[in-house]
Amino acid sequence: GDGFGNGIIPYEPFGNVERIGYPLDLRTEGSTRLASEGIKLKLSVPDNDDNTTASYNIRDIARAWYQKRELTILVEDSLGLPTIATSTSYDLQVKFTDRDLGEERYQWIKATHESVASYNGVNIGYLIHLDRRQDWSEITSFGDWSDTERVEIFGGARFSRERPGSILLKLLESGGGFGKNGDYDVYSLGLGIPSADIDEASFLAYDGASPFIFSGSISGEGVNLRDVVQDLLKLMGCALIMSRSSTGASLLTLQPIGAELTADVKATIGEGDWLADAPPTWSIYEDIVTQVGVAYNWNIEEQKFTSQLTFNNQEAINRYGGERSKIDLNLYALTGEDIGGAVGDVTGAFLPVMARLWRLLSNPIRSWKGSIGTGQSMLLDVGSYVSVSSPLLKGYGDEWGVSGEVGMVRAIRQDLMREGAELELISIGAKPVRWNASVTVNSIVDTTSVLISANDFTDAATAYDADFFAVGDVVDYLPEGNEDNAITGLVIQAISETAIIFTSAHGITTAGGTLEPTTYNSASAHHKADAYLASNASPPLLGSSTEAQEYS
Repeated sequence: GDGFGNGIIPYEPFGNVERIGYPLDLRTEGSTRLASEGIKLKLSVPDNDDNTTASYNIRDIARAWYQKRELTILVEDSLGLPTIATSTSYDLQVKFTDRDLGEERYQWIKATHESVASYNGVNIGYLIHLDRRQDWSEITSFGDWSDTERVEIFGGARFSRERPGSILLKLLESGGGFGKNGDYDVYSLGLGIPSADIDEASFLAYDGASPFIFSGSISGEGVNLRDVVQDLLKLMGCALIMSRSSTGASLLTLQPIGAELTADVKATIGEGDWLADAPPTWSIYEDIVTQVGVAYNWNIEEQKFTSQLTFNNQEAINRYGGERSKIDLNLYALTGEDIGGAVGDVTGAFLPVMARLWRLLSNPIRSWKGSIGTGQSMLLDVGSYVSVSSPLLKGYGDEWGVSGEVGMVRAIRQDLMREGAELELISIGAKPVRWNASVTVNSIVDTTSVLISANDFTDAATAYDADFFAVGDVVDYLPEGNEDNAITGLVIQAISETAIIFTSAHGITTAGGTLEPTTYNSASAHHKADAYLASNASPPLLGSSTEAQEYS
């Protein structure tokens, strides 16, 4: 058996010397440990059917210890683990001194829960209950010795091909695991923020666009969670903001920087909305960044990164007379296993990230400041995108004045004593587009109306698929698996979350396909603003004046 009675992993039982040997640092023949004065101890150890006696010098006796394969560890302080075992296990990191080698070492163990330890009715600490299902061959004994530092046990997190949005959610919500703060509360370390205070959909939406997956580990020793989160955000080109939800509550939200989409603006600030005293002004918010340093393959035992790279934006360096300004990305959860070890693998993995960072940072960022009415500012949050017009502001062109340009709210200062709220906006001058609209037809009601799916392509907490269509839109019906035989030129007369009525007979005979914007030249203006596939004409053009677009 395996010694635990569960039949999961079979191991040979310990010998008698091994059972009592670890807390006694014994000087044995051929030992590499330094000799020391000690007392003689005679042990009667059964050997097969005979008893033999052996003598050892005692070098030290551990003040406290854990012997391999024990199912509990007695500790002084709580690690914040749940008090009831479930099918979930939690990663813990142990920092100890290897007695044989005389070196500081680290190892990982898995625990299921913790309980209060008592003796004679007095609480003396906590019992960490270990997961029987883990690989015990990777775990060794450890203890406190008189001439070494005490053993330390930290909460930790180990990643295996995780997406960045999921990692951020787990680090934000985890506070001991057991799902107390939500579905992503799975680690023994984290910030312990309840899921009710986080817009989880905003984090998961980024996962589909990120080129990275992460495998690695971090622990509560030597790594600041703020640094882990901050550098993941830099890698994404995103910021954490508080955004007001449909219920009025402000939720922690992942907001991409440079997503200056007109369709997503929360408010429009026209030329006449700016207060005259003081008039709006513009300046440069940040200088350029032309160099990015990347560090990955974090070694927990050595407490350092073992792989480092530097990427230069040579075009921007030449443009600005050789000036170099650097930012650093310390990616604790990224390993060589995730991106490959060859030069081409590494370059290919980081190329999309560098392209986005250069797009955001290799030109001076415009800053716009001014005051608007207090009432108009009440529904704005830091991180919101707004449409801005003013002859006194300057964009990225040669002329003064901006009209309908989109900027992100960086700061809001509301005056509680008088009318007015001062805004600070930043803009990188990007005009990205996003993927276009689609809605699934679930069933046919009659010759002019159909029932549609509410949330095949959106999250129910934030939007409906139908929100991206409007009365008067011209759409095509693409049968499932037969898109070459689309029904084209259908005009929407009425629309709801789950139904669409057309101005004439739709001709749809089988459900399951999708309604999508019609050809570019015949589509509505709000659909033309989003990503579009070229038509099947020859040559395959979108429109005679349509330029290349940058995807959000």
